[in-house]
Amino acid sequence: MQPHTLQISANDKIHFELVNVIYYSTLLALPSIIRELGITAPVDKCSHHEMIFQKVILPSSQYLTFLFSNRYNLKGHLLNSFKYELDALIYIIPFHRRTQEYVLASPIVMVFTSNLSTSTLNVNFHVSLSDWKEEGPEAAQSGTRILQALISEGFEDTLEQRLMSDKNGLFVDKFIKDSVLTLQSLGVNPIKP
Repeated sequence: MQPHTLQISANDKIHFELVNVIYYSTLLALPSIIRELGITAPVDKCSHHEMIFQKVILPSSQYLTFLFSNRYNLKGHLLNSFKYELDALIYIIPFHRRTQEYVLASPIVMVFTSNLSTSTLNVNFHVSLSDWKEEGPEAAQSGTRILQALISEGFEDTLEQRLMSDKNGLFVDKFIKDSVLTLQSLGVNPIKP
């Protein structure tokens, strides 16, 4: 089956299920899941991440890019599932060099930078940074480099646009607070509201 050939409108339930399969498969790369599986040796962790890369990330890249190109047709549960998958990719890429290099060099990175205005992604940047620090200095440095790369692709512009559009809304206030925390964690001088 070539899911990127299915229309969105008539097949949103199928797309929802496909995105969830990708999402839950991506979560298998989380450090907590790896610990639950009893994988402790660094070489075994690396092999596990390589398997997720080969069996999940590579095959789903074209499909996720297709969903991004049709993002304005995504609604409800499908849109939310797609955003959760983006969160999962952001979270796992510091743990495996090949996954990181592939995702950052692929069209998937457009998905990240164009969705920086959604608070879900932004809040998870801050949470992910804390978790990466817990995992160790290598993951923290890698995660920081990733977020800095995304910032250079438009994070600050997105923050500024959100500030100008609605300075009083609770939703935007939370977005601004989380954005400032993320930027400060990365050593970037955030703009002042």
